[in-house]
Amino acid sequence: MRMAVSAACCLLALLLGWFSLPYFVRPFSGDCRAETYIIYDEPDRTVVSHGYWDILSGSREGHLNAYLAFMSSQGLESRINVDRTVNLDYDYHPDSVTVSTRKSFRIAGPDTQDPAIGKYIDPLADENFTARIYLFKVGNQVISGFHYRPLNRCMKPGF
Repeated sequence: MRMAVSAACCLLALLLGWFSLPYFVRPFSGDCRAETYIIYDEPDRTVVSHGYWDILSGSREGHLNAYLAFMSSQGLESRINVDRTVNLDYDYHPDSVTVSTRKSFRIAGPDTQDPAIGKYIDPLADENFTARIYLFKVGNQVISGFHYRPLNRCMKPGF
């Protein structure tokens, strides 16, 4: 039954064209793991936010597991772990999806409102954050990102 529904949706997507993709990708995409790197180059240090987002298919829930690495110009490094669960809202457009963080739950790590460290945590983990995410076709894969800037490729989770 599920295969028939998937095939019917694919056929309908072909008939409607590329602009219908966001409406059909989400329900049948399966669980997704995206790896993110955000690098902040500051005068006295470099901060790297390296995270994994797990987005669960069929739900509006995401999970961020990340670490923040603080590297001084002398080469000293410290790390802080960040762990968040978020509730997301999706608003579908013909070429994109607007993703909004409705609620964010801190499991471990500093609060996103912490003035010294919070600004380095992935912005999607902060309540009331909204971004329009565009979908790009590269070969046989669909990757996501900002307008004209593809950033993330969905990988199947290893759990």
